[in-house]
Amino acid sequence: MPATSQTLAAAAVGAAAVISSAVVYALLLTRRRQGRICLQRGAWRVRWAVAADVPTILRFVRELAEFEKLLHEVVMTEAQLLADFENGHWEALLCEPVGGGEPAGFSLYFHSYSTFEGLSLYLEDLYVAPSARGSGAGLALLQATATVAASRDCARLQWQALDWNKKAADFYTSDAAGARQRIGDDGTQWLNFIMEKKAIAALAGGGRKQT
Repeated sequence: MPATSQTLAAAAVGAAAVISSAVVYALLLTRRRQGRICLQRGAWRVRWAVAADVPTILRFVRELAEFEKLLHEVVMTEAQLLADFENGHWEALLCEPVGGGEPAGFSLYFHSYSTFEGLSLYLEDLYVAPSARGSGAGLALLQATATVAASRDCARLQWQALDWNKKAADFYTSDAAGARQRIGDDGTQWLNFIMEKKAIAALAGGGRKQT
């Protein structure tokens, strides 16, 4: 039966309510767990981020963007990143040497929602500094992020990688990580789309004119 506008609206409201509840829950957990250890694996321990980590996280974001040749697109400021953290819009994990020392990488994630399966977690960034790559830091971060998703009964943990980053793709699909590319049983591949502020404003204002 085709969905009516009422059922679609109800589904949207329901999904928004679930995400809103998840954000509040995540905010409470984040405040309770800030700085605590989430996971220890080999030479690395992973802990929840605190507000004081925001400058380090922004530095990692910029390093990742430079690696991806996208540094010119980063307009984030410490003030905005901190405000969004304090409002529960995102959470992060930091990977540090067990014996102490500076963070070697981070993962940043937030809740999303699947109308097929329910509450999910979206991994926006996972980054390990060049000096720590190949040491297990990336796997420790990914495992810790999966631990968070499992503890919240998330149906999915999703993220993206650039198509030219073969090392990342090989790592994510390795037996150690166990992820897969999203391809349907019939071979259907899912495409990624993005709409930025200018296009959002245009569509919200009535959409582009038909030609």
